[in-house]
Amino acid sequence: SLLIVAGMVAGGALYTGIFGVEVTAGSRALAATLFAGMTSPAFDAGAIVSALFCFLVLALNEVGSMQAVVPLLQPDGMGGRTRRGMTVTGLANAVAGMMGTIGPVDFSLSPGVIAATGCGSRFPLIPAAGLLLLASFSPALLGVAGAIPQTVVGAILVYSLSGQVAAGLGAAFAGGAFTFEDGREKFSMKDFIE
Repeated sequence: SLLIVAGMVAGGALYTGIFGVEVTAGSRALAATLFAGMTSPAFDAGAIVSALFCFLVLALNEVGSMQAVVPLLQPDGMGGRTRRGMTVTGLANAVAGMMGTIGPVDFSLSPGVIAATGCGSRFPLIPAAGLLLLASFSPALLGVAGAIPQTVVGAILVYSLSGQVAAGLGAAFAGGAFTFEDGREKFSMKDFIE
């Protein structure tokens, strides 16, 4: 389950070795002051309407992501799980919106990430979320994450995307073997020309 993190560390070291570019986070404070630079809230009707449309798209994505893991994990009681997941995501996005930032999504439980890490349990996400919350208050740690070369980040994303595609294909053909007839068109060439 540490394969992606190890890949980023090894990729950063390899990138530095090949291209001779020093990967540094710079000199940053170890901890940030809580709520530094906070201002009074400003309400903009256009921004609120845009945020509502974005949240509608996020809600559709959320339900799709939850349903996408069903073939992999086959959990019981998906109706209740979907309602609870939407409630948590909605409340977290509302709090994030009030703080002026982007809300969370459930990418960490997508089929691609589950296939890449081999872990489909939600329980490791609790300490991971706590650690990420603590890390968000440290400019030094954020600087380390920002120092990862873009090429390495891109390679990790391609790896995760490949896992997602493989998981999708595995779920699509879980019922039987893929045969030549599965790729055959439903119409004849004569219908296409006419």
